[in-house]
Amino acid sequence: MTYSIDDIRRVFALTAVDEQKKILLLGAEASVIEAWRQQGVDVIAVDPSSQISQGDCCLKADYHQLPFTDYQFELALALNVLEQAQSIEDIQTILLSIAKVAEEIRVYPLHDDKHQSADWVAPILVQLQANNYGVELKEGANKEALLRIWANECVV
Repeated sequence: MTYSIDDIRRVFALTAVDEQKKILLLGAEASVIEAWRQQGVDVIAVDPSSQISQGDCCLKADYHQLPFTDYQFELALALNVLEQAQSIEDIQTILLSIAKVAEEIRVYPLHDDKHQSADWVAPILVQLQANNYGVELKEGANKEALLRIWANECVV
């Protein structure tokens, strides 16, 4: 599915304040990034399957090892990123890689291609909480769940 800027705003429940942050968008098309940047949003896109690399706005990179410094971004939006993951361990590796470079992460969707709740959600929430990450399941677009993770460890 191709997402427009408005779709991205809707599925990630973005506010005007969110769009003032430095954003890492994983899994979106270059054309969306360019249009969003023209609206003044500081956004960089990463997609491992991208055929297009457009300077500093779109990078082809592996989600398991993102080429950024620690907490370089205030917000990371992971769109359809976990669909290709092979296991719960793979999902955890990807999420921890994103958590290393972003202060907050939002993940969408949390369902499989049949719109059934993904079986990885509960074990990942437990693992993240056990490692002192803040997590929240939040209502996103069309009453579908959105996972929110605070990358800075939250010691309880």
